[in-house]
Amino acid sequence: MTNKGIIIFSPSKYSLYTLCVAKMCLDQKIPIAGIIVLKLFNFQRFKSEFRRDGDRLLKKIWKKIFLKEKAYTNKRFNIVNLKQTLNLDDSNIVNFARKNKIELIFCNNFNNSKIEKFLKKIKPEIALFTGGGIIKNKIINNFKIGIVNCHMGLLPDYRGMDVVEWPILEKNFKKLGLTTHLMDTGIDTGKIIQKKVYKLKSKISIKNIRNDYETLMCNLLIEAYFKLRNDEKLLTQNFSDGKQYFIMHKKLKHYANMNIRKKK
Repeated sequence: MTNKGIIIFSPSKYSLYTLCVAKMCLDQKIPIAGIIVLKLFNFQRFKSEFRRDGDRLLKKIWKKIFLKEKAYTNKRFNIVNLKQTLNLDDSNIVNFARKNKIELIFCNNFNNSKIEKFLKKIKPEIALFTGGGIIKNKIINNFKIGIVNCHMGLLPDYRGMDVVEWPILEKNFKKLGLTTHLMDTGIDTGKIIQKKVYKLKSKISIKNIRNDYETLMCNLLIEAYFKLRNDEKLLTQNFSDGKQYFIMHKKLKHYANMNIRKKK
């Protein structure tokens, strides 16, 4: 199998997730052929994400775009600490790409003709997805192997949204975890590369679990790349085995937090 370099899909030039994954790739001698980044100020993107997330989107924008690293204030190891451990001093992906001579492509969405043309030119094998919305078949099909996503739930049991909170609400604590999988046109239905169960500890909040997940996701994307390069067997999901979850109401999140506080 040739190694033409990977593509990284990024939701924002300020994404800490993208920065850490990109640096880990270079540290592991994984060549990067290009990083595709969504433009920040895009009305269509805002409208689409607001339709999905509601007022949660405004909090997300405040944290990711304005607060950035200042959003992480607790003492637990988090993605800011991981960035420091990686000796990564770049504040955004533009500086990182320029310094490491990586091609950077900005777009309004990942499915436009500009991106399709770029991918057809370089014929990549693998992409790592660090957020930014749905990717259509016309983009997915440009990759010989596929696009890797790390999902914040154990597949196929927990597909969709808020799958950190739903197992806790259902007191299904042994079903907390992460899954790397290849993306397809369904929602979290692609072939499974690896699962990692999260061992729940006492006196922890859902916010801290999500912070833990962020650092784990970076490592799992890198592991998934090597598993694909080594042609390790993937697990095909049976759609009937899982369940689709949606955005959790605030009141239900309150009960989920109560469940986790009561767990010993």
